[in-house]
Amino acid sequence: MLGAGLAAAALAVTVASCGHANRPDLGGDAAPTTTAAPTTTTAPPASATVVTTPATSVPVFAHPDDPEPTLTVDKPGPGLQAPADPLAFVVEDERDGWLEVQLPVRPNGSTGWISADGLQESTTDLHIEVSLSWYRLKLFDGDELLLDAPVAVGADATPTPTGTFFTTTLMQGYAQPSPYGVAAIGLSGFSEVLDSFGGGPPQIAIHGTYDEGAIGSRVSNGCIRLANEDITALVAALPQHLGVPVTVAA
Repeated sequence: MLGAGLAAAALAVTVASCGHANRPDLGGDAAPTTTAAPTTTTAPPASATVVTTPATSVPVFAHPDDPEPTLTVDKPGPGLQAPADPLAFVVEDERDGWLEVQLPVRPNGSTGWISADGLQESTTDLHIEVSLSWYRLKLFDGDELLLDAPVAVGADATPTPTGTFFTTTLMQGYAQPSPYGVAAIGLSGFSEVLDSFGGGPPQIAIHGTYDEGAIGSRVSNGCIRLANEDITALVAALPQHLGVPVTVAA
């Protein structure tokens, strides 16, 4: 997880639920090594519409005609978002100058309505699929498979949440070696068992690791770990690193 301890200047990581959990005795929980993960046969999702804003906070309404917002989404501080990354949202619906969007807030899966004024819009065919039971991450561009890599996932006591999320930031350049490897991609989801992590919200991330022996097991505080080589390949394949849909399935 991305915790509040990633300093803005040095980006020295003390990220949240992703971090160094003591590895439990997993026994039969280790990933299969001789059986290939099933090939995805479902139709690829439609292109996602992504909106970004340079604003540091965005009011969110339960309905477009409500007089007052129900909450405000604020740009995360250092340690939770790269300073250059704007706030991003994935669009679910549109109505008369208003957008229903997925929100990077708790509880996971929250949506709300925001004004379309001043937002920059783009689309992406990229999407990431994570299988917790198969310990795999796959990156697609439409129906084209770009990356298929093994992962480590949340421990039994701090499981990786399932659901549909999106990428919110890309963090690189922090001091090495780091428990988060060479890069971390923040997601819009949060741990469902931790209240906080590292002094901040327990945000889930996809990140690298130097402990490649942990790949294929349940060891993290909720984050999805890739070998450094694979997180490097994932970052290189994401020219647009904001608003990429991420589906995490059991």
